[in-house]
Amino acid sequence: MNLVSIIVPMYNEQENVEQCINMLKRQINQNFDVCFIDDGSKDCTVEKLKLFLNENVHFKYKIMSQANQGAAAARKTGIDNAVTQFIMICDCDDKISDDLVNEIYKIHELHKDVDIILPELMIQSKDLSWQKLKFYTEESILKSRDCVKYSLDGWHIHGCYAIRKEIFQRSYEQYREFNSSNINYINNDEVLTRLNFKNSKKIIKLKALYYYCYNENSTTKRINKNKYLMVNNAYILYLIFSSDKELNIPVKNELLNSLWGTFRYMHSNKKELDNLNEWQLLLKEKLKRISYYEYVVNLNFKSKIKLFLLKLLNL
Repeated sequence: MNLVSIIVPMYNEQENVEQCINMLKRQINQNFDVCFIDDGSKDCTVEKLKLFLNENVHFKYKIMSQANQGAAAARKTGIDNAVTQFIMICDCDDKISDDLVNEIYKIHELHKDVDIILPELMIQSKDLSWQKLKFYTEESILKSRDCVKYSLDGWHIHGCYAIRKEIFQRSYEQYREFNSSNINYINNDEVLTRLNFKNSKKIIKLKALYYYCYNENSTTKRINKNKYLMVNNAYILYLIFSSDKELNIPVKNELLNSLWGTFRYMHSNKKELDNLNEWQLLLKEKLKRISYYEYVVNLNFKSKIKLFLLKLLNL
């Protein structure tokens, strides 16, 4: 049995399928599985996928299709159907270095108890230039709480890693305690990333690369009338981590930045939002749950002003 499965969620990815397959074919070590999850594509994604998988494929793969449920649900389908110890999610329009699978095997051979294997992350900007994410540390062996801490109030680590399947499944179960109906809050995966860090004991960073490619058609880069739902996930993070003294301030700032960012986005795009009332109601609801005098303790001046203004506006 192979060590790792790569989960590839796909929604209307007909333009990216070929480069995705070619990238997987270039892996130095072909001892891996791939789970392609079509999330209700309306184009020729599946047809092109089958076409490009017709020849010179040495990795194992399976193709699954489901009604459109969002990226988090598509990833969950892939995880549940994977049969390997480790899984790694790779979006169809992203890339990984040719040595990544091989380096995962090497790390596992040296550290049988590793839970997360974390590559370096290259981020592509709108001008198509590349910049490496600056990690919070140069160390290669990372602490679980530090990984959570430095993912809050700004990303100084990332969630594109290989992780034990059982840990990812545990994180999904924990997340459902806060989102029992499994509603797509746009960035459910970001809460799962933090839970994965929390649930892992040994996390190792390696030099192989994950390339996060700029996609101008991404739902995160165009006006999204449901973007306000992300506030729910910021509040879930607050409920999970605020009782930890070391994480209290970062997770408070994470929630506050989400509220403030949502408020600004709402006002910048209010003419295009036909559900403006829903935005206002959710912001008002979450702000009511925050006691100003308890919340502002140890916050910096800028954060206190943001919260004061939000409360003053009485959304």
